[in-house]
Amino acid sequence: MAINNYAESWLDQYTKQLPTVNFVSGDYTSIKESIRQYVVSQCPEDYNDWAESSEVGIFVNGLSYLGSIINYRVDLNAHDIFPSTTERRQSLLNFVKMLSYSPKRNIAALGIAKITSVRTSESIYDSLGNSLQDISINWNDSSNPNWQEQFLTILNSAFSSSNPYGKPLKKMTYNGIITQLYELNNLKNDNCSYSFTSVVNGAVRQFEVVNANLDTSLNVIDEKTPVPEQGFNILYRMIIQVIHHQRQDFLFIGNKVI
Repeated sequence: MAINNYAESWLDQYTKQLPTVNFVSGDYTSIKESIRQYVVSQCPEDYNDWAESSEVGIFVNGLSYLGSIINYRVDLNAHDIFPSTTERRQSLLNFVKMLSYSPKRNIAALGIAKITSVRTSESIYDSLGNSLQDISINWNDSSNPNWQEQFLTILNSAFSSSNPYGKPLKKMTYNGIITQLYELNNLKNDNCSYSFTSVVNGAVRQFEVVNANLDTSLNVIDEKTPVPEQGFNILYRMIIQVIHHQRQDFLFIGNKVI
């Protein structure tokens, strides 16, 4: 019984068709020219109408367009097979997953950064008609009896319209601490973080404010996966210490830059 070698059989066909078929054409123009050359080589006396409006011209244009799309997709998929040439992040993650490697981001120690004052450049007024533009409003300011209303007025102007103060996107309670999540109506942030410095034990340290998230299934605060197109989140925590006595803070989640 004869055994067919399909690799050699394909090579024979390739070598046989090489003089008349251009196997390296990939873009629309070169494929169209290759098809025309093939028709000329096979039917030199039967067809010579190459007008774009002719029936054969329309078919050639359609086949050329389809061939260029298929060539692009095949080339893209072939590059995605190899880690050294792939341009898709998911393809690389799938490859390392096959090697039983689970990639993780290098996340530094996390902490909570409290907001002690706010300031706005917008033309905003409180309930008494006082302008809050370019004025720093401090949290729990004993010298300002209207500090809470003014503080919340400025924050509400920065929150998304769908979640003003009192209507958080998420909320949870853990160890007597009520935590609520609000989304800011901020501009696109390409870096997905805000850097700042602070003095810790007499030394200047560099920190970053990152996007917070509430995992209500685990009752934990964690960092949201960075997405530049999404708004920045802010936390509101209320610690119930005794009846009718509460401690309230607006906070960001932050980490130490290593």
